[in-house]
Amino acid sequence: MRMMRVAIVIACSAPVGVAADEKNYTIETNVPAEVKVGEAATARLALVPKAPYHANRQYPTRLRVSAPAEVALPKPEQKLADATSFSEARVEFSVPFTASKPGAFAIDVDFKSAVCTKETCVPLREKIAWKVTAR
Repeated sequence: MRMMRVAIVIACSAPVGVAADEKNYTIETNVPAEVKVGEAATARLALVPKAPYHANRQYPTRLRVSAPAEVALPKPEQKLADATSFSEARVEFSVPFTASKPGAFAIDVDFKSAVCTKETCVPLREKIAWKVTAR
């Protein structure tokens, strides 16, 4: 009787040599904790790839923000062309908003992009809730 050897390949989202829970990037945010009612404010989000990874200009990067009706978002969806800055080392977005009433609000962020090396690209998706108080 002949024995057959079978190789089982398990697909995972992390590239070889990277633990599945280890990220190849950091997300930096700068959000005002408190804003004045009726005055425009700006939150910022930056993607910072970790070496040897870099930001990928060809990936369809997207930033979507949503908030309650009391928070106006002039541009709730942005693409890479809307980024305030882009380099292989950092991609930054500005998110303007204005609160029309006092209170505590959450601005929900859904960010999609990718970081790459010469050999591979790793798509990423981050969901973040920014907490803001308007007075």
